[in-house]
Amino acid sequence: MTKRKVRKQSTQEQRQNKRFVEKLLLVKGIDYNDWLDEIHQEYIKENAEDILDHALNVIDRVDKIEEEQADETLEHSNY
Repeated sequence: MTKRKVRKQSTQEQRQNKRFVEKLLLVKGIDYNDWLDEIHQEYIKENAEDILDHALNVIDRVDKIEEEQADETLEHSNY
């Protein structure tokens, strides 16, 4: 996944950009909301693997901590 730095735009610039994209899509016969939904789905798809990897790493760390705590408990109960 490539992260790109996005410059904060003013609300006016955002509205202008949206209107421009709507017009471009209209010329191509594409509904803006359908196009936007597709962009959202692509973003989710592109980032789902990263999110899943992160979640699995967290689970692994929690499992290791729990195993260490269980080992310590066993060691202390043997005294």
